[in-house]
Amino acid sequence: MTRPTRFRRSWPVLGLAALLPSPLVSQQGDGDEDARTVLSCLDNRTIRRTTVLSRGNILFVMRDGRNYNNALPRECPGLNRRSVVNFPVDNNRLCAGAQFQVLWENGSNEYVPAFTCQLGSFLPIDENEAADLVAASDPRPSRREPRRRTGRDAVTSTPVELPKPSPAPEPPASPAPAPADR
Repeated sequence: MTRPTRFRRSWPVLGLAALLPSPLVSQQGDGDEDARTVLSCLDNRTIRRTTVLSRGNILFVMRDGRNYNNALPRECPGLNRRSVVNFPVDNNRLCAGAQFQVLWENGSNEYVPAFTCQLGSFLPIDENEAADLVAASDPRPSRREPRRRTGRDAVTSTPVELPKPSPAPEPPASPAPAPADR
């Protein structure tokens, strides 16, 4: 078996799960989708790179600069930032529900299948969110610590003038007590 490249989009399909249509997930169309429309498939030819963030998240960076977070339906054992992954491609599409394989290096520059896991839907995220996800998933604290601040992280404050306390109102005069009958 030859040593796979870091991005496995040209490997043959290992297996596909049946995809159930869902009204909440749209197919990638002509590009008129809302920026936050969850996609069920990505065109494989437009994927620049992938980054495994954790056992449950994979970041897909597209050639046009868009980013998609794929939150797996279940955590994938053995999946980590250094994992080699074999994604199935069907008609140049990588789709939610497809089974992908985590490969382990056996020590002699050969990779063997380890775990099979399922892809989730592709949620579009902006560059700042992608940078935050990558920084948060980095196991090296030195890489996490001074991280760049994004617009989402910023807290702004403006000085305000507090209202002046108004003088306490005078209590109403109480009526004189009635004379007591003896």
